[in-house]
Amino acid sequence: MTPTVLIVDDDPDCAEALSDTLQDVGYQALTAASAMDALRYLKSERRPSVIILDLLMPGMTGEEFLEQRQADPLLAEIPVIVLSATPPPWPAGDGRMPVLRKPVDPAELLEIIASVTSL
Repeated sequence: MTPTVLIVDDDPDCAEALSDTLQDVGYQALTAASAMDALRYLKSERRPSVIILDLLMPGMTGEEFLEQRQADPLLAEIPVIVLSATPPPWPAGDGRMPVLRKPVDPAELLEIIASVTSL
C-alpha cells in the first residue's frame, strides 16, 4: 500500500509544492486548505500515514487542530510534522512532534517523514 501524507496548509502554492515533492518519491499526497477540512477528511476517510500541519491558518489554527486530534483516540495515533514560518509556542525539543521552518528543505522533510512513520 502506498503511504499517504495529508498536507494541511492554507497556502495553495506551499501545499502544491509539498504534494509534488512527495508524489515524486512515491507517496500519495492529499491536501486540505484548512484545519476544519482536514478534520472532516480524517473523520470520513481512511487515515493517512502522517500529517504535515501548518500552524498559522485562518479559522481553526494548527494548535486548535492538534487539540481536536488529541481528543480523538483514533486520530491521536497519527504522527504530525509541524511546518510553519514561525516557531511554535512550545519549547523546541520538548518531544511533542518534529517542527520544520518554512521554506522547508525537501530532503529533511522526507527524512523526518520516514522517521516518524517507519516507512
